[in-house]
Amino acid sequence: MTETDRYVKIIVQDQGEGFKWQEIIGKNLDPESLDERGRGIYLAKMSSDFLSYNNRGNRVTIIRMLDS
Repeated sequence: MTETDRYVKIIVQDQGEGFKWQEIIGKNLDPESLDERGRGIYLAKMSSDFLSYNNRGNRVTIIRMLDS
């Protein structure tokens, strides 16, 4: 986690195989229709200003801008 006076950046990575985030990230996710898979993406999208995954899909970078 990195915090500055402008933003908070969190990077989370594991050793897993990852997932095909490209198929999910652009969709309008409805929390009512999500099963156990996809909830984390929904929460990350809702709580961030910038969200990106590495190609493998086992590392996410979340940036939240802070109000000045």
